Amino acid sequence: MIKKQALRGIRISSGKPLVEQLIARQNKIEREFELINLPFYLLNQIERLLGEQTECDKIAAK
Repeated sequence: MIKKQALRGIRISSGKPLVEQLIARQNKIEREFELINLPFYLLNQIERLLGEQTECDKIAAK
């Protein structure tokens, strides 16, 4: 996450849908990011779900 300068990551798993706020640490550098856990059955809706997440971010920033 630090190397890519990403603010959001996506993990596809067999677990429940979940959004976590995490901190990546590497060589004394820390970076906060959001990890979105999506179960396999939601994979075909990933674009819609990420679009909704982006809209929520815009509203929260106001």
